[in-house]
Amino acid sequence: SIALGQLQTALGDTGISAHSYYPSLMFLDYVGVEDFALFDLARVDDCLGDWLFTPTAFPEHRADDTHYIDRLLARNKRLAEKIGDNPHERLLRLRAMVPEFIDWTVTTVMKENPRIIGATSTFQQHVASLALLRVIRERTPEIVTMMGGANCETVMGRATHKRYPWVDYVVSGEADGLIGTLCEGILD
Repeated sequence: SIALGQLQTALGDTGISAHSYYPSLMFLDYVGVEDFALFDLARVDDCLGDWLFTPTAFPEHRADDTHYIDRLLARNKRLAEKIGDNPHERLLRLRAMVPEFIDWTVTTVMKENPRIIGATSTFQQHVASLALLRVIRERTPEIVTMMGGANCETVMGRATHKRYPWVDYVVSGEADGLIGTLCEGILD
């Protein structure tokens, strides 16, 4: 990610140590190429990634998973053809892996002893980023959390900040010019 590289450099220029992680690639390693490839077979507007991470981000939410999977398969013929004999079982198994994956990701990131953790949100990353930040907040309430990216622009960014108390800061727009000053203020 060019954006993460720019933010990391901007933080380094202000004397703040920063590390970048790529949980989407970590998820690929975690679930394997065959299951990860299912995302390419589903329409973006069916929000398969969001559906997978919803129970972790919003444990109080209950959905009709059978209806969702039936609709997903009806709208995505290539996915329905390639997913195998038990599509409901396979998708529910993949979804059941998410809490463990998030725990593993949080454990990996926490080894750096961060004081601030930021997540990006572009395309179908919003719910996954919210899930990650929620688990971080539950485990370590003193860590400051922030979020940015295309899904945090204007109204969506304000709504994210207002609705999700486990997200302390939301950056709307380009952050490379302000991230150093913002993080210095937070750390002070």
